[in-house]
Amino acid sequence: MMASLIDQLYISLCVCSGSAGEDIIEKPNCRVEREKVISSIDPQYLDTIFIPKCTGESDKFYIEIQCHQKPTRKYCWCVHPITGEPTGSSLVETIDDCKKLSTKKKPQKFGSIKGCLPEKELLFYRKLFGLLTKEMREKSPLLPNGPKRRKPQVAKWKFAMLDSNGNNEVERSEWKEFRATLRDLKNVRKCGRNFIRFCDINKDGRINRREWMKCTVHAYRHAKSTKPNPFLTMLKSID
Repeated sequence: MMASLIDQLYISLCVCSGSAGEDIIEKPNCRVEREKVISSIDPQYLDTIFIPKCTGESDKFYIEIQCHQKPTRKYCWCVHPITGEPTGSSLVETIDDCKKLSTKKKPQKFGSIKGCLPEKELLFYRKLFGLLTKEMREKSPLLPNGPKRRKPQVAKWKFAMLDSNGNNEVERSEWKEFRATLRDLKNVRKCGRNFIRFCDINKDGRINRREWMKCTVHAYRHAKSTKPNPFLTMLKSID
């Protein structure tokens, strides 16, 4: 119940701001998203719509606890300060609750793409998802352009495209052309050249759906979460 409420409020933000899918290519910015929501809604309905609250230099970041006032009560939840995405499914009371939740999370162990420098990994994944998103829009224009068009959906769509024989595995003959495309990505060629090998976790020459999701969506999130961000020190505390 609580998780669905948080999802509903977050989805309403994506729909109003028109940011669905765009965050795959561009970095999120709280101030811009806030302005998009306000400008797209009739002023008389602003009180009924969730509008993100911002902080930091030029209001670029999201306050780590976001709240929305409903007729009967006030709902608050934790978000990532850079992306604004919910970091959990629980409703909270104070920002201290968000800090407690973040300390409970255990980091998932991840390998790295051979030859791909740590400072290049996040750039590679952004280019990868930008490429896949563009391809998805061109080849499947009838798919709903809503908040669900995000990295997991894009990754699943690409896996289905690569799996031409429908056996739920991507074999060499199926990924060979895609690998050649990745090798041409500017400034991250080494990452692209060894990406497929990185995806083949059990080294059997094939990539199953679980391996694919881990080396795309989960690896991207890991790269994003481990990249140091100097601007986070500028985040202000909640009054």
